[in-house]
This record gives sequence, structure tokens and C-alpha cells, in this order.
Amino acid sequence: MSDEIKIREFCEEDAEGLARMWQESLPVWPPFFNDGIPYTAERVLREQREFGRIFTLVAAGEDEVPGFCGASFIPKEKSAAYVAILNVSPSRHKQGLGKRLLLETLRRVSDMGYERLDLHTWTSNLPAVPLYKKTGFFWEPETTVHMINYLPKVFRNPLARAYFDRHDWYKAFKRELKLEPDEQLLGKAKVFVYEWEEKGDRLKVTVNHDAREICAIENQDLSLSCTLPDSEPVVGLPHTVRLKV
Repeated sequence: MSDEIKIREFCEEDAEGLARMWQESLPVWPPFFNDGIPYTAERVLREQREFGRIFTLVAAGEDEVPGFCGASFIPKEKSAAYVAILNVSPSRHKQGLGKRLLLETLRRVSDMGYERLDLHTWTSNLPAVPLYKKTGFFWEPETTVHMINYLPKVFRNPLARAYFDRHDWYKAFKRELKLEPDEQLLGKAKVFVYEWEEKGDRLKVTVNHDAREICAIENQDLSLSCTLPDSEPVVGLPHTVRLKV
């Protein structure tokens, strides 16, 4: 069972187990993934040295390493991190290991001060989209499954932080898990909306898609928003900002 598996950082002793995991997983990955080259412990270690990652997590048991998640930098975006690769051995599917790896990755990048976590997947992997959405990712419209997670930024907001002191964010999270891009509007602006509710205590946080910033936040006691009347403001020109309390 997955509760026998621990989520921890990669160490060199995991290389042999990870090589077995990748070999077992190749049939469910696209053919170009490994370029026809078998996975070995040496290859695992070489990739860990060559691919600059913020950290690498594994799901590890006594005699197996059935899960892997690597978080990498995004060039020219110091505030964002990227799920470079996430995989769980087919023999361990539907045991919650992918969720545990993603939640721990999210926690770590948040604690490290990043404001966003991104990932990509391919269209034939749509069954994984509900897991990503339930852990805070939004499918960016007009992309081939580019998913963006603003929870690291949300977690640092004072109003949100007070709410999460009272509630488990994952359990209170309200989210539609449709296999389609997330297209929402606030006025004319494209937004992503996070909502939580538990025992009548609620929180709603809206992130502006273009500005990549929180533009509205509300609970049962107050509502704050900052919006522009133009959906695509021109850089360098003055614009009216609408503040609402």
C-alpha cells in the first residue's frame, strides 16, 4: 500500500530502483521519451548530474522506488518553478503516490519562496489532468496542456494564510475537474479562480492570467479587488485601476 512508501529526496542509492521504474513505465510514455535507450542506474545518475534541478523527490519503499518527481528552474523566471517530470510505476498506479509527490513538491517550492509552479503534459495523458487540477493547477487556454499553479503565491497572502491556519487547504478546496482548458473571466480579464469552503467558512482568490498576480480575494466578511477595464492594457500607457472594497 502507498502508506508503506515514503516521499523523500533522491539519493544515489535510489538509482537502481529508479532504473527499474523507468523501464517498467516506458510502455505508457511516448516513444520519443527515452530515444530507444534502456534505463540503467548509470543513466539515472548522469541525468541527475546534467539536468539542473531545484530538487528531486522519490517515492521509496524497502525494496522499490516506484515514484519520481523532479522540480526545475524556469529560465528567466526566478519566481517560478517547473515540474520537469513526474512518474509512478504502472504497478503502483491509483495508490495516491502521484498526488503525494505533487503535494510535497508544491509544499517545498512554496517554502522556498517561489510564487508559481508549472508543468506540461501531452494530450494522450488527459486522465492525469484531474489530479493536477485537484492539486491547484489550471490548464492555460490555447496551449497543449500547459498547467499553472499559483498556490505558492496564494499561500503567502495574509488573508489566505489565516484561512489555512483553520483549514486543510486540500480538503476544503472546491474545484471542477473537467478534461478541458480553464477559461474564466472577471469582466474582460482572463482569470483563474481558487475557492475553498468548509463548515461555512469560505475563501475565494482570483488570479489575473496576464498579470500573474492576485487581483481579488474575498471571504464571508470582506471582499477586495483590483481590476483594469481593459483586458489587454498597453505597456507604457496610463490606465484606470478600479479598486473595490
